[in-house]
Amino acid sequence: GAHNAPFETRFKPDRRADPDMPPPLGPEALHAASQSFILFDPTNPTEAAQAALFRAPETSRVAFPHAGPALDRVLARPETLVPLTRALARGTLDAQTIRTILRTGMRRDPGYLARLAAARGTA
Repeated sequence: GAHNAPFETRFKPDRRADPDMPPPLGPEALHAASQSFILFDPTNPTEAAQAALFRAPETSRVAFPHAGPALDRVLARPETLVPLTRALARGTLDAQTIRTILRTGMRRDPGYLARLAAARGTA
């Protein structure tokens, strides 16, 4: 094609035969992954429905009821992201490790605590 670079020999296995075809997205993209985790709030019908679409063999869905936007906030914090990344790099990341690491951050998030209290009728 017009954008060929015959001198470029790196990454040949990663090149698509047809660059005009988009790569697989969402659930289809995870079929080639050796491991993946979908974190979601099952009390949010849209998130629960989206998470249900991910059915690849090595995909774990990790539910955080009543998390809402706190899940994004907690995941973005270094005290959460660093241990998650380390566990991933060591090959020890699993659903229980994710829950353990996120639990501390979630318990410090006022929005999550308010949603949890409201759901339990203690607000």
